[in-house]
Amino acid sequence: MNAISSKLKTYSNLSYFLILVPISYGIYQRLNQLLDSIALSGFSPIAYVYRSIHAENFLRDIEAGVQLFDKSFIMKLYVLAFEYFDITPEVLIFIFIFLELIVSSLVIIFLCRSVAKTSSPLFAVTCTLFFVFSNIRNLDLARFGFLYIGQFYIFADSARLLAFAFLFNNRIKSSYIFAVISFAIHPSIGLISLLCISSTHLLFSIKDRTLISFSIINVLTLASCALWTFFNFDKSSLGGSSIPTDSWVALSRLFNFHWYPVDMGMFSKYHYERFFPICTLLMISCLIWKKSLLSPRVKQTIFSIFCITIPLSIFGVIFSELSTSPFLHKLSLHRSSDLTITFAALFILSFVMEKDSSRHLIVKLICFSGLVQAFFSPSSPPILYPGLILIYEILRNKERPSTYEIKVKLMILCALASFVLIYLVIYGFQNIFSPAYSGNIYIAGVLLGLTSIYSLRPTIFVNLRIIVVLVAMMSSINWIKSSELIDSYLKKAGDYRATQVWAKENTPFNSLFAPDPTIFYGWRDFSHRSSFGNIREWLHTNWLYNSNFGLYKEGLRRAKALGIDYTEFLGRSPSNQGYFEMLPILRKRFYNFDSKLHCDLKNEFNIQYFVFDKEHLNDSKPPVKIFENRHFFIVESNKFVKCSN
Repeated sequence: MNAISSKLKTYSNLSYFLILVPISYGIYQRLNQLLDSIALSGFSPIAYVYRSIHAENFLRDIEAGVQLFDKSFIMKLYVLAFEYFDITPEVLIFIFIFLELIVSSLVIIFLCRSVAKTSSPLFAVTCTLFFVFSNIRNLDLARFGFLYIGQFYIFADSARLLAFAFLFNNRIKSSYIFAVISFAIHPSIGLISLLCISSTHLLFSIKDRTLISFSIINVLTLASCALWTFFNFDKSSLGGSSIPTDSWVALSRLFNFHWYPVDMGMFSKYHYERFFPICTLLMISCLIWKKSLLSPRVKQTIFSIFCITIPLSIFGVIFSELSTSPFLHKLSLHRSSDLTITFAALFILSFVMEKDSSRHLIVKLICFSGLVQAFFSPSSPPILYPGLILIYEILRNKERPSTYEIKVKLMILCALASFVLIYLVIYGFQNIFSPAYSGNIYIAGVLLGLTSIYSLRPTIFVNLRIIVVLVAMMSSINWIKSSELIDSYLKKAGDYRATQVWAKENTPFNSLFAPDPTIFYGWRDFSHRSSFGNIREWLHTNWLYNSNFGLYKEGLRRAKALGIDYTEFLGRSPSNQGYFEMLPILRKRFYNFDSKLHCDLKNEFNIQYFVFDKEHLNDSKPPVKIFENRHFFIVESNKFVKCSN
């Protein structure tokens, strides 16, 4: 018997290697797509390193915001690796992505083992597949999400999750240390985790009568964060400096995708993307709270985290609408909702993956069916699933229809149905046919089939955990495959990279290029040449975080040179709709070769080269080209016909 038990344990431990399959596939995908996609998207560690090492190449460059990578200690490793070991950022970024996937997976495994110490390794494997290779953690109200792109977000998140793992293990000092490390990598992420850890520590300190120890640790932690902030950040960058507050808020609303969830329709038109899924996870957690076999202390810790992250999210949403403080907008407190999602999903998965699979089997099937949609839908699980759990529990107790418990569940079910119906009436039924809801048809069919099989052969689900792991494994591969970039985009990105490489090899290092100002951030990464900038840089990223008034004024000047007055695009709903309306107007002007715009830009800003996208050419006759490929061409400003006249 012991030999059988030992073999089962060995096979169970081997399940950890399942995670290597999606990691390997993800790395393979990145190898084929990353560098070309960076050429168009920009804002990468590659541009950051070359700006730091070869500053002379970017003396005429407008700030793009990428220089602020220097505020994160993890990003300094890129520069050190290039300076001392001659490892280029083009190579190191793949190493970083590999480390992101490995480190985040190991941290989640450790977190799972800390939450449920006696659980099977299958629980940790399942959570890793869900948290690393699905959309489940990308549902936060700030719409940040977790992207594996070789930057600092994943490392900051891994450090804070490690801090929470130590918190569950009651290793308080280690918990604070890793929370401070998270703060040094990304201040906002670290600060929110520190608030959660400190509050939970306070709760247990009062209970255990160790308030003196709590006070000492928190004073040291606060001092560490204050020193890092003092030596690493310019004091003016924390606020809005001398930039007019109304302009700062108006422009940040015009270009932002994260800070203003109400304006972005997260609670109205697009409620199904974030608001409903978060409510769903919390409601399912409440419904299974007593059913879970997690220890009371673990439950108290998770509850304490919810008691911090939910109010922080609410305050963040309120501040985003009512506050005029740039500091509060930058802090983006509602991003703490990602911790709510993480620990709600962790709690639900721990319930699904309990060793005794026969306990509450139908409820576990419903929970898993809701969660598994995260592999297929950008917004999941939908709010249908708490209702399914309530209906099942009411029907299961049909022999006692008048009991108090059934009445309470009926009231909750009616309240939930009313809540959903009111939302649909107010904001329209058309969103029912969005991917977030249409996926329910397939999942509901699977759920119905599984329930039917269970009613005929209950013993099939004795190994529910194995079924869950296999489904999650196949779904994670599908999720990675679905996130691949389309061929047409990659071909265009590859051509833009080739255009940049040509510029690097064939133009003076101090040249100033003016690429199409509607292209996102790409140009500097492979060209190593200064850019005149784009509309987002002029009116948003070049001054948003450093609060430099001079850069703000220069951005307005460059936008005005192309005939853009941002005030004409304010007042849209959502506010960043004005940004999208601005792009075709700006593009039309930039591609009108019959006007004297380019000549004026050359004379005012001393631009040597212009870069154009063939896709947007109009009837104007293009000037003489000095470089051309399938998608892009470069012209020398001196050879513009209008300028020569």
